[in-house]
Amino acid sequence: METAKKECTQHGLVVSCIDKRLTDDVINFVTGEFDMQDCFYQFMLAGCALGADVNHEWDKSLFDHIGIVLELLHGDKKKLDRIILIEHRDCGAYKKYLGKYGNFDQHNPAEQERELVTHTQYVLKLADKIELWCKSQQLHYIPVISCFLMGLDPKENPRQILR
Repeated sequence: METAKKECTQHGLVVSCIDKRLTDDVINFVTGEFDMQDCFYQFMLAGCALGADVNHEWDKSLFDHIGIVLELLHGDKKKLDRIILIEHRDCGAYKKYLGKYGNFDQHNPAEQERELVTHTQYVLKLADKIELWCKSQQLHYIPVISCFLMGLDPKENPRQILR
């Protein structure tokens, strides 16, 4: 006998990095923090917000995917309630795209703070861009956009980056 699937009370899109070290952690965080098991779409790109900033094809692809999610949900008479942007510490894409500036000593508190500031700069830029895009689509609502910085230790709660 199959168990009935829980009805989704909200629908989301999670945008995160491709880093294989965090795939399960991202899913566990979203399903636990937002109670969205089987209620969210995913889009992954190297470096998350930084990747969208430095690669215009990825940026275009992200917005194409947001559009597809909106169409799918609209067809089901539902809406995209939340877009969750999840950055993470020790990101290889930050090292690749920012060079020495994107390499952070994970054992140095000052470097950890610099890493937080750097991720915050890029993720807030992407959040603002998503909000403007949603407004340009003349939606009758704007999804809540939440931003987080996740550590590599699954016991460490992701840090919310406030807009």
